[in-house]
Amino acid sequence: GEKPYICEICGKSFTSRPNMKRHRRTHTGEKPYPCDVCGQRFRFSNMLKAHKEKCFRVSNPLALDTANPQHAASPAPLPPGP
Repeated sequence: GEKPYICEICGKSFTSRPNMKRHRRTHTGEKPYPCDVCGQRFRFSNMLKAHKEKCFRVSNPLALDTANPQHAASPAPLPPGP
C-alpha cells in the first residue's frame, strides 16, 4: 500500500498522518498521556491504559479484582474494633 507520510527524522513512511505523528514521539520524547493517579506520563495511550490498570490496583488495593475469582469471592475486611 501507499505510504505518503514520511518521518522527517528517520525517513520511515506511514499510511496515515496520525500514525506518523504518533511515531514521531519516539524521536521527540513527547509524552502527552499523564496518569491521573500517579502523574507518570506516557508516549502512547495504550501504554497509559496498561499502566493505569496496574497503578489503580496499587493505589486502591481494596478494589475487587474481577480477573481473580478468589479475590472477588473473598469477604470485605472487617473494620477495626473499639
